[in-house]
Amino acid sequence: MVRDPEASTLATDCLRDLFGFTRMEAIIAADLAGGLSLDAVARRRGIGGATVRSHLKRILTKTGTHRQAQAVALIARSVAGLNKDCAFLP
Repeated sequence: MVRDPEASTLATDCLRDLFGFTRMEAIIAADLAGGLSLDAVARRRGIGGATVRSHLKRILTKTGTHRQAQAVALIARSVAGLNKDCAFLP
């Protein structure tokens, strides 16, 4: 699978704007929305599982959700309707 690094950067920048995520929270949120497990995110980012879970807790708080699946669904819906300027498409 080929990934577009510009699209990935765009998604994390938009997530930061939309939810007030830190850079790492946005990266982890994008990874989770892309289908990665917590363990896979930890391996991919070279951080511990406890660190990923800590970021996830802050992601849940900032999105107003209580479960990982809810946050992932909200994040996926949120970025799906945005253009390159992080504005909603008409």
